[in-house]
Amino acid sequence: MGNEYPVVQESLPQKDPRWPDVKALQAALLCQQLAPWAQGPQPVPIVLGGDFNSLWRKYKPDAFDA
Repeated sequence: MGNEYPVVQESLPQKDPRWPDVKALQAALLCQQLAPWAQGPQPVPIVLGGDFNSLWRKYKPDAFDA
């Protein structure tokens, strides 16, 4: 590594309990967009932070089921 500055990305994907897989899709698309920076001829370090702590499915009913 030389004197490159890292790419810093903060992300708060959309959360809707009715569609728990949307947050996973948004995270995958974000990673897809950042991949060329990390895998290019001169890779740039990437720091990715965000709110990714969702469950992939609902385990019990809630107010959004109405």
